[in-house]
Amino acid sequence: MDEINPEFIERYQLLYEQNPKSKIFAPLAEAYRKMGLTNEALEIAESGVSIHPTFAGGHVALGKILLDLNRLQEATIALQKAADLAPENIMAQSTLADLLLKQKDPKGALKAYKMLLFLQPENQRAQKAVRKLESLTADEYEPDVFAMQPLRETVRQWDGMSEETRISLNPEPSQADEQQLSTKQSKSLERLISLADAFLVRNDVDRAQEAMEEAERQFGQHPEIIKRFRLLNQRHLATEAEQEAEPKKGQPPLSREDQAKENKVQYLKKLLSHFNHVRVTRSSK
Repeated sequence: MDEINPEFIERYQLLYEQNPKSKIFAPLAEAYRKMGLTNEALEIAESGVSIHPTFAGGHVALGKILLDLNRLQEATIALQKAADLAPENIMAQSTLADLLLKQKDPKGALKAYKMLLFLQPENQRAQKAVRKLESLTADEYEPDVFAMQPLRETVRQWDGMSEETRISLNPEPSQADEQQLSTKQSKSLERLISLADAFLVRNDVDRAQEAMEEAERQFGQHPEIIKRFRLLNQRHLATEAEQEAEPKKGQPPLSREDQAKENKVQYLKKLLSHFNHVRVTRSSK
């Protein structure tokens, strides 16, 4: 089981409790899945995709949970939905390709792996899978499976793909060595962080949150990602404090110091409630 940063879980839980209809349900469900709280993860993911049916990240989270439950057909539907909504979503394409291969659907797997190569030309696992699948008898497949359109033309057909994503894709993929791969990953991370910073400057916290969630999915718990999440936490808490600081009818407003203390108390109470829930759930298994 992957290691989970408790600080991330606390952040997800707090934001989800503040707004159960937010897109934070996706990383929270993924965190619960990694912790082994599959039922709780499934409940959150199913609720989330019902509220956000066009959010690809939510369908990816749901698909991975269904995979853990060995509900392969449902997982395939969820992951295919994610890939259809956001063809540039690397996690969706990668997980879908592996699942289709596991289900002995080489034709579908080949299409998914080729799409993954469009997005990550240096992905060696996808390269090996494509070579192996294409070595099968061509008669097993429709002619269009092996048809490779120029990348720029293919990308422009994808609904919802940003211009930045189009530009970042290489129309003529080539084998990259480890140094080139590291450079590409660093540039990709820098783009996402710069995008989040730009949204923060404009006070667009939700879009900054989405940019950093995408960075986390691609690069994990990178120090710069953790730093930005802390900034987002501070911004969320500051916004909440401003809202709660508004005087209620018949009550004098709290001082700034008292309001800060009250916010911390409420925050710790929520965390304590969450961890008690996790402990009870685990002990009952």
